[in-house]
Amino acid sequence: MFTGIIESVGTVKSMQPTGGDIRLTIESNDLDFSDVKLGDSIASNGICLTVVELGNNHYSVDVSRETIARTALEALKAGHTVNLEKRCYQRLVLVAILLPVTWMG
Repeated sequence: MFTGIIESVGTVKSMQPTGGDIRLTIESNDLDFSDVKLGDSIASNGICLTVVELGNNHYSVDVSRETIARTALEALKAGHTVNLEKRCYQRLVLVAILLPVTWMG
């Protein structure tokens, strides 16, 4: 789940063709990758993409030709900037634990 609030801005480091798909690598020196694992989702320009490679300041995702054709990712090139947001699941769990539940009825 995502909030739609941009956490950071990244830069497209590379776009490598893999068959009809693309391996997109995005770099960000501002995004905290300490809690990101392989298989996690990161919204890149609002598009939820699954992390398949992870480095200290970058991550890679495989983007299908269907996603490329139906989103603004088709216009991306190396060097372009993208808005980034990590999934907010952990934040939602924390809020649910800390906030009291009020039952109405």
